[in-house]
Amino acid sequence: KHLVYCRAGFAAVFKQLPTTPTPKGRVDWENRDRDLVIKVIELMKVHKGKLTRSKLDKLLGSHGWMIKQKNKLPKTMKAYNDMKR
Repeated sequence: KHLVYCRAGFAAVFKQLPTTPTPKGRVDWENRDRDLVIKVIELMKVHKGKLTRSKLDKLLGSHGWMIKQKNKLPKTMKAYNDMKR
């Protein structure tokens, strides 16, 4: 009797567990860099070059790219550094 109850309880708990996440695809950083550089130039012009990377990242959607992945975005970082005051 006790064994049946444990198995039933295990089955109920097992059904509630989240499924394994599907792996995300690789990021095309060159393409992302090409897209971001345009947005960064526009935002820096609007804000007259007075944006920190953190604030700029928040305006871009708070993905952390300008902070954590700056080495993968050379064109974007060059545009930012050239325009910041």
